[in-house]
Amino acid sequence: ELLGEGTFVERIGAENGVGLYIFSVPSGSKVAVAYSANGATRARMPFSFSKALNIVGQEVDGKAIELNLTGSPLYLTDVST
Repeated sequence: ELLGEGTFVERIGAENGVGLYIFSVPSGSKVAVAYSANGATRARMPFSFSKALNIVGQEVDGKAIELNLTGSPLYLTDVST
């Protein structure tokens, strides 16, 4: 539901198999989806955000600039690019 009727905005280039995709949501804010295609890794986010949520909506990693990423996506709220 976090993305709901969100619209894809852009893919941000990242290294080491990290995927970063930005979506605009009806509320006017942006949500990013972040994951690692190469297994567990720690990655620095190239933007600020309010919260990192896992697939079931639980907050993880707080507002860390670097996140622990796996193949399971994290949803980053209120992204500012």
